[in-house]
Amino acid sequence: MIKKILSDSFIYTVANILTKAIGFIMIPVYTSFLSTKEYGVVDLLVVTGSIISVIIGLEIHQAVSRFFPESNNNDKITIVSTAFWSIVFLYVFFIICTTPFYSRISLFLFDNTKYKSIVFVAFLSFGLNFIYYYCSSQLKWQLKSKQNLLVSFIYSLIVAIITYFMLLYEYGIMSVFVAQIIASIVCAILSYMYSKEYYAFIFDLSCLRKMINFSLPLVFSVIMAYAMVYADRFIIKYFLSVEDVGIYGIAFRFASVITLLTSGIQTALTPLIYTHYRDENTPVSIAKIFNYFIILSILLICFLFCFSEHIVRLVANEFYIKAATIIPWLSISILFIGIINFAPGIFIAKKTSYVLYINICSLILNVLLNLALIKKYELMGSAYATAISSFIYFMLYCVIGQKYYYIPYFWTRNNFKLRR
Repeated sequence: MIKKILSDSFIYTVANILTKAIGFIMIPVYTSFLSTKEYGVVDLLVVTGSIISVIIGLEIHQAVSRFFPESNNNDKITIVSTAFWSIVFLYVFFIICTTPFYSRISLFLFDNTKYKSIVFVAFLSFGLNFIYYYCSSQLKWQLKSKQNLLVSFIYSLIVAIITYFMLLYEYGIMSVFVAQIIASIVCAILSYMYSKEYYAFIFDLSCLRKMINFSLPLVFSVIMAYAMVYADRFIIKYFLSVEDVGIYGIAFRFASVITLLTSGIQTALTPLIYTHYRDENTPVSIAKIFNYFIILSILLICFLFCFSEHIVRLVANEFYIKAATIIPWLSISILFIGIINFAPGIFIAKKTSYVLYINICSLILNVLLNLALIKKYELMGSAYATAISSFIYFMLYCVIGQKYYYIPYFWTRNNFKLRR
C-alpha cells in the first residue's frame, strides 16, 4: 500500500506542481492588472462561492467517495449517475432562484450594487466549477491518477490563458470568472470521457437518500470548516478594508504552495484508505507516510519564513508587500487543514456528526481569536488566529479518530514502545 500511495502521491504532486506553477505565474498578472481592492472583490466572491458550493452540492461527492470503492459495477453506475444528475439539477435550480437578487448580494458583500453583473457570472462559475470538480473527482475514486493529472493541468492552463488575455483587453474582475466557466465546461467533458462507463441516465431515489444520509451532516460541518478558514476575510473587511482582503488573499495564494504537499498525498491517500482500511498493515503505512510528510512540511514552512518577502518583491508590486509576513502563518493553517486524511477514523466509522462538532468548535475559536487579535495586530492577528485554530482542528480529528481507527503516530505511547 505504501508503494501505491507514494506512486499516486508523486503523480498528484506533479499535477499540483504544474497547476500551482501556472497559478504562481498568474500572481504577477493579477497584481499588475488588478488593484488590491479589485483582488479583494475576487477573493470575497471566491470565498462566497466555496460556501455556496457546499450548500448546493450537499457534499454528495463525499458520499460517492465513501460508497464507490465497496460497490459492485452496477451499483457504481447507479451511485455516480444519481449523484451527477442531482448536482446538475440543484445548481440549475440555484441559478434560477438567485437571479433576481444579484443587486442585493452585491450590496451585502461590497456595500454597493455596481458588481451585480460580476456576481451573476461568478455564481454561474461556481456551479460549473463544482460539476467539473465532481467529474474530475470520479477519476480519483477509479484510481486514474494520470488522467486526473492531465485534466487538472488543462483546467489551470485554460484559466490562465483566458484570464490573461481578458485582463489584457481590460475586462477586469470579470476575466477571472469567465475563464473558470470555459475551463470547467471543457474539463468536465474531458473527465466524463475518461470515466463515461459509470455515467448513465439513471436517477435512483433510494440511492440518493442513502448518500444524503451520509453526506448531510457533512454539509453543516464543511460549512463550519469553510467558515473557519474564510471567516477572517469578512472580519478583515469589517474591521479593516476590502483592500486588506486583497492583500490577505494574495498572501493566501502564495501560502498555497504548501498544497504541493498536502493535495498530492490527500488525493492519493483517501481512495486507498477506503479500499484497504481493513488490511492490518494500513495503519502503520499511514503513520510512516505521515512522518515523512511532516518533515517535508516543516522544511517548506521554514523556507517561507526565511524568503517570503523576497518572493513577494520578485513576483508582486509594492502594493502587496504587506502580504510577505502573513504567508508563513497561512501556510501553517493550510497544512493542518489539509492533513486530516491522516486521521481517517471518523470517516471510516461513518461518524460524520463528529465532523460537525469539530468544525463548530474550530469556527468559534477562529472567530474569537480573530476578534481578539485583529484589532491589535491587524492582518498578522488574523493569520495568527487562523494558524492556531487550524492546529486545534487537526488535533481534534486525531484524538477522536483514534477511538475508531487507531494510527500509531510518532507521539502515541504504543508507537513509542514499538520503536524502542
